[in-house]
Amino acid sequence: MQPNREKQMHSPIRIAIISTGVQASVVEQAASGFVMALKNGKVSIASSVQDSVGRGTELALCLAESIPNVEIIGLDIFAGQQRTNSTLLLAALHKALELDVDVIVCCVQSSNPDKQRLFQDVCDLAVEKGISLVACGSDKKRVFPGVLSGCIGVVSHIDCLEFLYYHDAEIFGVEQSVSGLFVSNGWWQGRFWGAEMAAIRVVSEVVRMREEGESLSQIDIGLQLRAHLPIEPFGYC
Repeated sequence: MQPNREKQMHSPIRIAIISTGVQASVVEQAASGFVMALKNGKVSIASSVQDSVGRGTELALCLAESIPNVEIIGLDIFAGQQRTNSTLLLAALHKALELDVDVIVCCVQSSNPDKQRLFQDVCDLAVEKGISLVACGSDKKRVFPGVLSGCIGVVSHIDCLEFLYYHDAEIFGVEQSVSGLFVSNGWWQGRFWGAEMAAIRVVSEVVRMREEGESLSQIDIGLQLRAHLPIEPFGYC
């Protein structure tokens, strides 16, 4: 399926990161982002340039090093806490779609099967808008939106070092359930971050493809990723 309109690339490329927010005082390429919280059972959304946890900021730094000409919008669904939920994740995905970014990288996952249809609706809308949606997956269970059609799902393996990423998880002996996802390098600065960092790496390649072919659909990008694997490392992550 082709997007219903040609999405013109912004300059710089605009990428939304759904995680713990992005500290604008640390990441030069960070624009004003948003924080989501539940108040009296309803989602509240406020402007934010903070990240009290720090995880989203580190992911943004890696992304900015791989793609220098980028504008990063942090969407915080933790609000300084250690936990979040599917309601806030869905709210962040919809907010990212409203912002009309070029790419959404979802570094949070939900295993709630009752919300699968809602996550699929988000993936379908991203395809319609011509927005690339990349999400971290899991090698232990089905998580959303990573396993759904219209989303590029990514897992990582501790031995994935030589190349940037692979397809077909069986080469690492991980669970058959993740064989449809991409396996990418989850290391950064000597630490293994897993699927979150792996998703950031795949985003770098997705951006390259979008720059070379603006009319590529999400399905086209997925097919090209599979056709050219494995890919040599690049960037500074």
